[in-house]
Amino acid sequence: MERHAHDVHELILVLRGSQESQVSDTMLAANEGDILLYRSGIAHEEWASRALESYFLAFKWRDCPPNMPVNIRDTRGRVRVILEWLHEETLARTPAAQSSSRALLQIALAEIVRLSTASDSDLT
Repeated sequence: MERHAHDVHELILVLRGSQESQVSDTMLAANEGDILLYRSGIAHEEWASRALESYFLAFKWRDCPPNMPVNIRDTRGRVRVILEWLHEETLARTPAAQSSSRALLQIALAEIVRLSTASDSDLT
């Protein structure tokens, strides 16, 4: 995708394959288990391998820490499990599923914040 920015935050969790992106002058590579978090208003450009499989979310996050890194490693696979659950809830399309989807997104974001400050996060 050509250079673009959004008024929402974007989260991509690579399940299979790889994705490269450029944010400012920095080139990033995301592989299986890596999270790309583009804060709203941050211009970025993306390239993906043919075999890319990922979860993609667009959302508003009022309390997004301003120093959040773009590339975060899901070292324990917790974000992947939460996003799988979130995906299933989204497909359910019931009022209860909408409520649990919001809660799951908050849990995923809390884990991402934890990963961004943990010493085992392999931040790039």
